[in-house]
Amino acid sequence: MLGENNKFICDTIIYDFDGTLYDSFLGINKAFEESSVLVHKKKHSLSKKDIGPQLLELYKDAFGIKKEEEFSSFQKYFRHYYDEVFYNHGELYANVEALLSTFFERNINQYVVSNKPQEVLQKIITENKIDKYFNGVSGHPHGGKTLSKKFERLKQIINQNSLDPSRILVLGDTSEDFQMAVETRSYFVHASYGYGVVNKECISINSPLEILNLIQHDSRS
Repeated sequence: MLGENNKFICDTIIYDFDGTLYDSFLGINKAFEESSVLVHKKKHSLSKKDIGPQLLELYKDAFGIKKEEEFSSFQKYFRHYYDEVFYNHGELYANVEALLSTFFERNINQYVVSNKPQEVLQKIITENKIDKYFNGVSGHPHGGKTLSKKFERLKQIINQNSLDPSRILVLGDTSEDFQMAVETRSYFVHASYGYGVVNKECISINSPLEILNLIQHDSRS
């Protein structure tokens, strides 16, 4: 809902995680390097500008696909290293905890909807001691395809908690996050400091705390 000066009036903030609250580049790169050595006998490193596309696209850019089983092996090793070994080789973006704490004190609902596996996502959030700020955390479900898409999981959160989409703001760094807001008729702000590009007209911020300047404090929140 838009209030005075085109500021948002929100009951609920939905965050993407990687590239929005958490800079996971170091862990992704280490997992990619280790997997490339095991499968292709050479270390291939990523840069931050590479992050954003799905693993298959990163793999294609690095090696092409000559044999499908090569990518299958690479994916298996990558998931092992990223989810179990290097999952915590990253850090919260500057002032993220201050942001979460501010909204928490204003009694604004806060949820995470991410493509990171649920168990890994929850582990990182707990180890960074920010779990107390969230009403719920929704990562990619383990196995199966049920509710694998982010917008499906956000719709579930809306329905289960009787949330008003016109009072929901989605903060994310990718076009998938933008589409999540569109599919649920929520508002969207692009975290341009993250990894992704959104080729749609939208409001952008250059650091997490800037979102505070876009939200009008509502006494009902």
